[in-house]
Amino acid sequence: MVRPGHGCFFRGFRRWPVIAGLLAVLGLLAAGSTGYVAAAPGVSAPASDPGAPTAAEMQAALLTAADLGPPFTPATSTGGTAATTVTGCEPLAGMLNAPSGPEGTQVEAAFTAGDQGPYLAETLATTADQAALANGYEQLRAAVAQCRSLTFRSEGTAALTFDGTPMNFGGPGSAALRLDGTYQGVQINGYVAVEKLGPVILGYVYFQVGSGSSQLAVAYYTQAAAKARPLATG
Repeated sequence: MVRPGHGCFFRGFRRWPVIAGLLAVLGLLAAGSTGYVAAAPGVSAPASDPGAPTAAEMQAALLTAADLGPPFTPATSTGGTAATTVTGCEPLAGMLNAPSGPEGTQVEAAFTAGDQGPYLAETLATTADQAALANGYEQLRAAVAQCRSLTFRSEGTAALTFDGTPMNFGGPGSAALRLDGTYQGVQINGYVAVEKLGPVILGYVYFQVGSGSSQLAVAYYTQAAAKARPLATG
């Protein structure tokens, strides 16, 4: 249960710089280390590799609110949040702080389940240079697997530090990380997972307040991977 006084935590999470920056970890994890970050949520420039799926195919492979069921609804960003700096795990922190590179194709979806969360987001990304994607993914996978502590800092707010514990969410070659921390006495628990499905990288993040159970996080990840897996076979 969420402690008294924190029932509206997720209602305002997009206006809280630390959490807003933290939730941006999904897009950065899925794209930053492989060198193709979209400037805004949605679809970026299409990849030219004929073996890579189209943006429309990738969009159709994302989870929807209907897939997740009530009480999940699409989450929208209000913008205007302060920049967040990540420290702790290297090279993962460096990937999150300085994403850059050529464009590819990236689609994403994000959902909340009410004022108290949880929050779930998914990214699917590819690029025309599949060799670069494979190399970048290996760097990303290793960075996620080796992470043991991440700290998020935004101007005007207290730092939020998570202890990282490696987990096994996906298939062989995937990587997942459990994150546990507290902010103003409130337990925050999260999960980050990445998996390469043929020509596509799946990025997944799940955060919840006041609970440390991984059951739903794993279940929704399994659902996301199952829906995206046909992209690996064309």
